[in-house]
Amino acid sequence: MPTAKPKSKRRTSAGVIPLCAYQERWIADKSRFKIAVKSRRIGFTFATTLEIALDAIERRTRWLVISRTQDTAREALKEIRNHFAAMRITSGCSEIADRPTELFFEGMRVNQFVIELPNGSEITAMSSHPDAARGFGGNVFLDEFGFHRDSSELWKGASAAVTRGHRLVVVSTPHYQTGKFFELARECGLVNMTHHRGHGEHREIGGKTSLSCASDSPACSAASVCSVVNSSLWSPHWVDIHTAAPQLRAIGVPVDMDELRQLAGDEETWKQEFCCEFLSAAEMWIPLELIAAARSPLASSEWRVGSGDELSGHSQLAIHQSQLFLGADIGRKRDRTAIWIDERVGEAAICRGVITLERTAFERQFEILSELIGDARVRRASIDQTGIGMALVERLQERFGSKVEGITFTNGIKEELSLRVRRRMENGLDKIPENAPEIERDFAAVKRAVTATGSLRFDAERTDAGHADIYWAKALADHAASDRAEAVCVGIDFSRQGISTREKQDWRESIWDRDNNFEDEAMFA
Repeated sequence: MPTAKPKSKRRTSAGVIPLCAYQERWIADKSRFKIAVKSRRIGFTFATTLEIALDAIERRTRWLVISRTQDTAREALKEIRNHFAAMRITSGCSEIADRPTELFFEGMRVNQFVIELPNGSEITAMSSHPDAARGFGGNVFLDEFGFHRDSSELWKGASAAVTRGHRLVVVSTPHYQTGKFFELARECGLVNMTHHRGHGEHREIGGKTSLSCASDSPACSAASVCSVVNSSLWSPHWVDIHTAAPQLRAIGVPVDMDELRQLAGDEETWKQEFCCEFLSAAEMWIPLELIAAARSPLASSEWRVGSGDELSGHSQLAIHQSQLFLGADIGRKRDRTAIWIDERVGEAAICRGVITLERTAFERQFEILSELIGDARVRRASIDQTGIGMALVERLQERFGSKVEGITFTNGIKEELSLRVRRRMENGLDKIPENAPEIERDFAAVKRAVTATGSLRFDAERTDAGHADIYWAKALADHAASDRAEAVCVGIDFSRQGISTREKQDWRESIWDRDNNFEDEAMFA
């Protein structure tokens, strides 16, 4: 790169575009599959759009840029066209065309933005609809992939689009320990990289990321910490604000670290969006620490049909002494059905079985649930009757009466169920199986948000593994064993709209006082 005095702009009048060392390495890396975990506002999208522009000039090719929103997709394409202008090759380059698609998101049509070059290259940008890459064949750039909704569905189309030797480029700032981007970053060794900071310089070379240590610090003594060796598939890159700032200053881009930290607003945002830490965040309703603490060798996900001699670990436990409670989240095509069976031993709930049914006909689901609920040990079952589950619940109630309670999922009901699950896990009362990643993934996937009215909303991203179906089945099993569910079954009449004010107040200390990202009074007003 030509030597020049530092300038405040990236483009000079001569068309030279000064780049940081990490940007040069990124652009020079022509790996078919590459991924970057990066800080905000350090020019990674700029570098990637420059790489796409150069590629489109050098050869006839196709690129699809998938961004968070239609606005950011259009901005990415504008950046590419600016690169062409800086290189003085706009002659014959089309203006940005706006093409409607057949895709809709929340009632709005999704549009594509397209640039065509004289050599036949075509660059398309669009928002992150789950089907954005369906039917496309070419190179794909997933911009800020950690923030895309339904990232697993989007990933299916994107990975299929590059099967004929095309490239797949993934770039994002961390966004909590969930979603496909986090999974990719973890597989590539790009999680917990902040342990390296201050001990050396990150260098991205081919399909391997290595850390060149400049000290004998204990933090640099373990190979597992200091060297990130990836499979031959991915070429990983990692750049936080501490790495980027001096390089940006060297090319004339001012970086005020104190100002950035102040603008971040809170320590959590600073750590995640600038220091590239994947946080076990406040919006993750069941923290990873609680999930780990709930693992128990007494629990099992394998439901055993039989006399129940092994329940609770007591060989002489009689059938009539066992207290089993069942929860079922009903699905059919898009989501699976998940069934959770707990045994209650005092206040503790020990998982005795988790059953998932993929694309199972309702008649077969009815037979399976009838067999389970008909077991003499099962005291009560709470079953999702939202939408497609209603007819199933009605048939089960005809057969088993008040032993079956139908639950319609509303925001209020989900709040009640989720408050109970978390409170019980904080008190060490819910026991889940060890070595059960599918269960733990479902628990970790549930996120919370606060509505404009101050109420809580709980939901999870829909992925190949489901829609937190196992978590909701567990929440329903806890509900089935609660005093409130028992009161409904014996005919006591009281509101089912949610947990009482007194109950919420009693639970405030254990749940909310430790969670500073949400205002207590707004929650329970």
